[in-house]
Amino acid sequence: MKTISRWGMGVMVTILLVLPTGVTAQAVTLSEGAYRTELLKIIASLQQQIATLTALLAEREQRTIVSEGETASPLRETVSILATYPIAVTANTELIPNRTHRVYFNRVFALFPDQYDARIGQVIVFAEAESEIDAFVETMPPRHTKWIYAVSEGVIDEPLAAWNTELIVHELAHLIAYEKILNSEVTNVSCEPYFLRHGCPSADSYLRAYVTQFWDSSDLKRAERFADNQAVAYNYHDDHADEYVSEYAALSPEEDFAESFMYFVLEKPTSGSLAKKKVAFFEEYMTMLGVKQEVTESL
Repeated sequence: MKTISRWGMGVMVTILLVLPTGVTAQAVTLSEGAYRTELLKIIASLQQQIATLTALLAEREQRTIVSEGETASPLRETVSILATYPIAVTANTELIPNRTHRVYFNRVFALFPDQYDARIGQVIVFAEAESEIDAFVETMPPRHTKWIYAVSEGVIDEPLAAWNTELIVHELAHLIAYEKILNSEVTNVSCEPYFLRHGCPSADSYLRAYVTQFWDSSDLKRAERFADNQAVAYNYHDDHADEYVSEYAALSPEEDFAESFMYFVLEKPTSGSLAKKKVAFFEEYMTMLGVKQEVTESL
Protein backbone atom coordinates (compact mmCIF):
# COMPACT_ATOMS: atom_id res chain seq x y z
CA MET A 1 0.00 0.00 0.00
CA LYS A 2 1.38 3.40 -0.98
CA THR A 3 0.11 6.64 0.60
CA ILE A 4 0.30 10.04 -1.07
CA SER A 5 -0.92 13.23 0.60
CA ARG A 6 -2.03 16.19 -1.46
CA TRP A 7 -3.42 19.59 -0.54
CA GLY A 8 -6.15 21.06 -2.73
CA MET A 9 -8.58 23.92 -2.01
CA GLY A 10 -7.47 23.85 1.63
CA VAL A 11 -8.39 20.17 2.05
CA MET A 12 -5.75 17.51 2.49
CA VAL A 13 -6.63 14.40 0.52
CA THR A 14 -4.92 11.14 1.33
CA ILE A 15 -4.67 8.83 -1.66
CA LEU A 16 -4.25 5.15 -1.04
CA LEU A 17 -2.94 3.13 -3.93
CA VAL A 18 -3.38 -0.54 -3.19
CA LEU A 19 -0.74 -2.34 -5.17
CA PRO A 20 -1.40 -6.06 -5.70
CA THR A 21 1.21 -8.29 -4.11
CA GLY A 22 2.95 -11.25 -5.67
CA VAL A 23 3.66 -9.62 -9.01
CA THR A 24 7.34 -10.56 -8.97
CA ALA A 25 6.58 -14.20 -8.14
CA GLN A 26 4.06 -14.36 -10.96
CA ALA A 27 6.65 -13.03 -13.37
CA VAL A 28 8.77 -16.04 -12.57
CA THR A 29 6.15 -18.76 -12.51
CA LEU A 30 3.67 -17.61 -15.19
CA SER A 31 4.12 -17.79 -18.90
CA GLU A 32 4.72 -14.54 -20.75
CA GLY A 33 1.13 -14.45 -22.03
CA ALA A 34 -0.39 -15.16 -18.62
CA TYR A 35 1.87 -12.60 -17.00
CA ARG A 36 0.83 -9.98 -19.55
CA THR A 37 -2.82 -10.73 -18.80
CA GLU A 38 -2.26 -10.32 -15.06
CA LEU A 39 -0.34 -7.11 -15.63
CA LEU A 40 -3.16 -5.68 -17.73
CA LYS A 41 -5.59 -6.50 -14.91
CA ILE A 42 -3.35 -4.66 -12.46
CA ILE A 43 -3.17 -1.64 -14.77
CA ALA A 44 -6.96 -1.63 -15.21
CA SER A 45 -7.39 -1.81 -11.43
CA LEU A 46 -5.04 1.13 -10.90
CA GLN A 47 -6.81 3.15 -13.59
CA GLN A 48 -10.10 2.53 -11.84
CA GLN A 49 -8.60 3.68 -8.54
CA ILE A 50 -7.27 6.83 -10.19
CA ALA A 51 -10.69 7.58 -11.71
CA THR A 52 -12.35 7.09 -8.34
CA LEU A 53 -9.85 9.33 -6.56
CA THR A 54 -10.14 11.99 -9.25
CA ALA A 55 -13.89 12.05 -8.70
CA LEU A 56 -13.32 12.28 -4.94
CA LEU A 57 -10.98 15.23 -5.35
CA ALA A 58 -13.52 16.98 -7.59
CA GLU A 59 -16.26 16.37 -5.02
CA ARG A 60 -14.15 17.76 -2.19
CA GLU A 61 -13.19 20.78 -4.22
CA GLN A 62 -16.84 21.47 -5.04
CA ARG A 63 -17.78 20.93 -1.38
CA THR A 64 -15.19 23.49 -0.29
CA ILE A 65 -16.44 26.03 -2.83
CA VAL A 66 -20.04 25.66 -1.78
CA SER A 67 -19.30 25.56 1.95
CA GLU A 68 -17.44 28.84 1.66
CA GLY A 69 -20.76 30.26 0.54
CA GLU A 70 -22.33 29.39 3.88
CA THR A 71 -22.82 32.60 5.83
CA ALA A 72 -22.67 33.00 9.59
CA SER A 73 -26.48 32.90 9.59
CA PRO A 74 -27.74 30.39 7.02
CA LEU A 75 -31.26 31.05 5.78
CA ARG A 76 -32.58 28.00 7.61
CA GLU A 77 -31.66 29.75 10.86
CA THR A 78 -33.67 32.86 9.96
CA VAL A 79 -37.04 31.14 9.50
CA SER A 80 -39.40 29.24 11.78
CA ILE A 81 -39.26 25.64 10.60
CA LEU A 82 -42.60 23.84 10.75
CA ALA A 83 -41.51 20.48 9.36
CA THR A 84 -38.26 18.81 8.36
CA TYR A 85 -38.11 15.63 6.28
CA PRO A 86 -34.90 13.75 5.52
CA ILE A 87 -34.59 12.39 2.01
CA ALA A 88 -32.38 9.37 2.63
CA VAL A 89 -33.23 7.72 -0.67
CA THR A 90 -33.69 9.67 -3.88
CA ALA A 91 -37.12 11.30 -3.89
CA ASN A 92 -38.60 9.02 -1.19
CA THR A 93 -41.44 11.48 -0.60
CA GLU A 94 -43.83 8.66 0.30
CA LEU A 95 -42.34 8.84 3.80
CA ILE A 96 -43.64 12.40 4.29
CA PRO A 97 -46.74 12.01 6.51
CA ASN A 98 -48.34 15.39 5.76
CA ARG A 99 -50.24 14.96 2.49
CA THR A 100 -50.03 18.63 1.43
CA HIS A 101 -46.28 18.63 2.00
CA ARG A 102 -45.90 15.30 0.23
CA VAL A 103 -47.79 16.46 -2.87
CA TYR A 104 -45.70 19.63 -3.10
CA PHE A 105 -42.36 17.86 -2.85
CA ASN A 106 -43.55 15.24 -5.32
CA ARG A 107 -43.90 18.14 -7.73
CA VAL A 108 -40.38 19.37 -6.93
CA PHE A 109 -38.83 15.96 -7.61
CA ALA A 110 -40.95 15.50 -10.72
CA LEU A 111 -39.60 18.72 -12.23
CA PHE A 112 -36.00 18.21 -11.14
CA PRO A 113 -34.01 15.95 -13.48
CA ASP A 114 -33.00 12.68 -11.80
CA GLN A 115 -29.38 13.70 -11.20
CA TYR A 116 -30.58 16.72 -9.20
CA ASP A 117 -33.12 14.69 -7.22
CA ALA A 118 -30.12 12.88 -5.76
CA ARG A 119 -28.62 16.18 -4.56
CA ILE A 120 -31.49 16.86 -2.13
CA GLY A 121 -30.87 15.41 1.32
CA GLN A 122 -33.55 17.24 3.26
CA VAL A 123 -36.76 19.19 2.61
CA ILE A 124 -38.20 21.84 4.92
CA VAL A 125 -41.48 23.71 5.30
CA PHE A 126 -41.20 27.04 7.14
CA ALA A 127 -43.70 29.59 8.44
CA GLU A 128 -44.90 32.17 5.94
CA ALA A 129 -45.40 35.19 8.21
CA GLU A 130 -41.78 35.61 9.27
CA SER A 131 -40.13 35.70 5.86
CA GLU A 132 -40.61 37.33 2.46
CA ILE A 133 -38.87 34.35 0.89
CA ASP A 134 -41.03 31.75 -0.87
CA ALA A 135 -38.31 29.11 -1.14
CA PHE A 136 -34.57 28.65 -0.90
CA VAL A 137 -31.88 26.03 -1.26
CA GLU A 138 -28.61 25.75 0.63
CA THR A 139 -26.06 23.09 1.38
CA MET A 140 -26.24 20.78 4.38
CA PRO A 141 -23.44 20.83 6.97
CA PRO A 142 -21.03 19.37 7.81
CA ARG A 143 -20.02 17.89 4.45
CA HIS A 144 -21.99 20.20 2.13
CA THR A 145 -22.44 17.52 -0.53
CA LYS A 146 -26.23 17.48 -0.18
CA TRP A 147 -28.72 20.32 -0.38
CA ILE A 148 -31.75 21.47 1.60
CA TYR A 149 -34.84 22.49 -0.33
CA ALA A 150 -37.00 24.75 1.84
CA VAL A 151 -40.41 26.21 1.00
CA SER A 152 -42.84 28.56 2.72
CA GLU A 153 -46.14 27.11 3.91
CA GLY A 154 -47.80 29.93 1.97
CA VAL A 155 -46.95 28.46 -1.44
CA ILE A 156 -47.36 24.71 -1.02
CA ASP A 157 -51.12 24.54 -1.55
CA GLU A 158 -50.86 25.09 -5.30
CA PRO A 159 -47.98 22.92 -6.50
CA LEU A 160 -49.22 22.86 -10.11
CA ALA A 161 -49.65 26.61 -10.45
CA ALA A 162 -47.52 28.23 -13.15
CA TRP A 163 -45.89 30.58 -10.63
CA ASN A 164 -44.93 27.61 -8.47
CA THR A 165 -43.36 25.87 -11.44
CA GLU A 166 -41.31 29.03 -12.02
CA LEU A 167 -40.26 29.01 -8.36
CA ILE A 168 -39.12 25.38 -8.46
CA VAL A 169 -37.13 25.85 -11.67
CA HIS A 170 -35.56 28.98 -10.19
CA GLU A 171 -34.35 26.98 -7.18
CA LEU A 172 -33.02 24.24 -9.48
CA ALA A 173 -30.86 26.91 -11.11
CA HIS A 174 -29.09 27.59 -7.82
CA LEU A 175 -27.96 23.95 -7.69
CA ILE A 176 -26.70 24.16 -11.27
CA ALA A 177 -24.89 27.48 -10.83
CA TYR A 178 -21.88 25.99 -9.03
CA GLU A 179 -21.47 23.02 -11.38
CA LYS A 180 -18.41 22.88 -13.57
CA ILE A 181 -18.79 23.37 -17.30
CA LEU A 182 -17.74 20.24 -19.16
CA ASN A 183 -14.54 20.68 -21.19
CA SER A 184 -14.06 24.22 -19.90
CA GLU A 185 -10.60 25.67 -20.51
CA VAL A 186 -10.95 28.47 -17.94
CA THR A 187 -8.56 28.23 -15.00
CA ASN A 188 -7.10 30.39 -12.24
CA VAL A 189 -9.57 33.28 -12.32
CA SER A 190 -9.25 35.51 -9.27
CA CYS A 191 -12.24 35.77 -6.95
CA GLU A 192 -14.05 39.11 -6.93
CA PRO A 193 -14.53 40.71 -3.47
CA TYR A 194 -18.29 40.14 -3.75
CA PHE A 195 -17.79 36.39 -3.83
CA LEU A 196 -15.29 36.39 -0.99
CA ARG A 197 -18.26 37.27 1.16
CA HIS A 198 -20.79 34.94 -0.42
CA GLY A 199 -18.66 31.97 -1.50
CA CYS A 200 -16.42 31.88 -4.54
CA PRO A 201 -17.61 29.67 -7.41
CA SER A 202 -14.92 27.79 -9.29
CA ALA A 203 -13.41 29.48 -12.33
CA ASP A 204 -15.03 26.94 -14.67
CA SER A 205 -18.52 27.02 -13.12
CA TYR A 206 -21.65 28.19 -14.93
CA LEU A 207 -22.13 31.01 -12.46
CA ARG A 208 -18.58 32.32 -12.96
CA ALA A 209 -18.97 32.20 -16.74
CA TYR A 210 -22.25 34.09 -16.43
CA VAL A 211 -20.77 36.73 -14.13
CA THR A 212 -17.74 37.19 -16.38
CA GLN A 213 -20.05 37.90 -19.31
CA PHE A 214 -22.72 40.04 -17.66
CA TRP A 215 -21.53 41.45 -14.30
CA ASP A 216 -18.56 43.79 -14.00
CA SER A 217 -16.97 45.01 -10.76
CA SER A 218 -19.32 48.01 -10.45
CA ASP A 219 -22.35 45.70 -10.82
CA LEU A 220 -21.02 43.44 -8.08
CA LYS A 221 -20.44 46.40 -5.75
CA ARG A 222 -24.01 47.45 -6.38
CA ALA A 223 -25.21 43.92 -5.53
CA GLU A 224 -23.51 44.22 -2.13
CA ARG A 225 -25.49 47.39 -1.47
CA PHE A 226 -28.72 45.68 -2.54
CA ALA A 227 -28.18 42.75 -0.17
CA ASP A 228 -29.96 44.48 2.70
CA ASN A 229 -32.48 46.50 0.71
CA GLN A 230 -34.48 44.61 -1.89
CA ALA A 231 -36.63 47.64 -2.69
CA VAL A 232 -33.57 49.55 -3.90
CA ALA A 233 -32.80 46.72 -6.32
CA TYR A 234 -36.34 46.91 -7.68
CA ASN A 235 -36.02 50.66 -8.17
CA TYR A 236 -32.76 50.11 -10.02
CA HIS A 237 -34.49 47.57 -12.25
CA ASP A 238 -37.15 50.13 -13.20
CA ASP A 239 -34.42 52.28 -14.78
CA HIS A 240 -32.62 49.31 -16.37
CA ALA A 241 -35.47 47.02 -17.36
CA ASP A 242 -33.82 45.90 -20.59
CA GLU A 243 -30.92 44.35 -18.62
CA TYR A 244 -32.90 41.86 -16.52
CA VAL A 245 -35.70 39.39 -17.08
CA SER A 246 -37.39 40.43 -13.81
CA GLU A 247 -37.11 42.79 -10.86
CA TYR A 248 -35.75 40.02 -8.67
CA ALA A 249 -32.95 39.34 -11.15
CA ALA A 250 -31.50 42.79 -10.44
CA LEU A 251 -30.84 41.82 -6.82
CA SER A 252 -27.60 39.84 -7.32
CA PRO A 253 -25.67 37.77 -9.88
CA GLU A 254 -26.96 34.57 -8.29
CA GLU A 255 -30.59 35.66 -8.64
CA ASP A 256 -29.96 37.05 -12.12
CA PHE A 257 -28.55 33.65 -13.12
CA ALA A 258 -31.49 31.76 -11.58
CA GLU A 259 -34.17 33.99 -13.09
CA SER A 260 -32.58 33.93 -16.55
CA PHE A 261 -32.28 30.14 -16.33
CA MET A 262 -35.96 29.89 -15.44
CA TYR A 263 -36.91 32.04 -18.44
CA PHE A 264 -34.70 29.84 -20.64
CA VAL A 265 -36.24 26.56 -19.46
CA LEU A 266 -39.86 27.71 -19.49
CA GLU A 267 -39.42 29.85 -22.63
CA LYS A 268 -40.91 32.92 -21.02
CA PRO A 269 -40.77 35.98 -23.29
CA THR A 270 -38.60 38.97 -22.45
CA SER A 271 -38.21 42.22 -24.36
CA GLY A 272 -34.95 43.61 -22.98
CA SER A 273 -31.98 43.37 -25.36
CA LEU A 274 -29.45 42.39 -22.68
CA ALA A 275 -32.03 40.25 -20.91
CA LYS A 276 -32.45 38.23 -24.10
CA LYS A 277 -28.68 37.67 -24.26
CA LYS A 278 -28.73 36.40 -20.68
CA VAL A 279 -31.42 33.86 -21.54
CA ALA A 280 -29.51 32.84 -24.67
CA PHE A 281 -26.40 32.22 -22.53
CA PHE A 282 -27.75 28.80 -21.53
CA GLU A 283 -28.33 27.76 -25.14
CA GLU A 284 -24.55 27.58 -25.57
CA TYR A 285 -24.29 24.47 -23.39
CA MET A 286 -25.52 21.01 -24.35
CA THR A 287 -25.92 20.11 -20.67
CA MET A 288 -28.31 23.00 -20.12
CA LEU A 289 -30.28 22.09 -23.23
CA GLY A 290 -30.58 18.57 -21.81
CA VAL A 291 -31.82 19.90 -18.46
CA LYS A 292 -34.39 22.04 -20.27
CA GLN A 293 -35.66 19.05 -22.21
CA GLU A 294 -36.01 16.92 -19.07
CA VAL A 295 -37.89 19.63 -17.19
CA THR A 296 -40.26 20.46 -20.04
CA GLU A 297 -41.04 16.77 -20.54
CA SER A 298 -42.14 16.67 -16.88
CA LEU A 299 -44.55 19.60 -17.22
